[in-house]
Amino acid sequence: MSQHSPTPQDDWSDARFDAEMEVICLREEWMFSCPDTCDAIEKALNEAIRALEKIKKEEAGE
Repeated sequence: MSQHSPTPQDDWSDARFDAEMEVICLREEWMFSCPDTCDAIEKALNEAIRALEKIKKEEAGE
């Protein structure tokens, strides 16, 4: 089986998956002890994901 270099789309998919998994993990860790902090972190991470999606669209010329 040959290895190929990741495409920008592969890199984007990996980065998005990592960010979504981080949101899930943080939610599980902080949900009961610090719900307000959890909400703030989740909001910030979701805003970062949206910003990355906007950059991706701009780079693609959409």
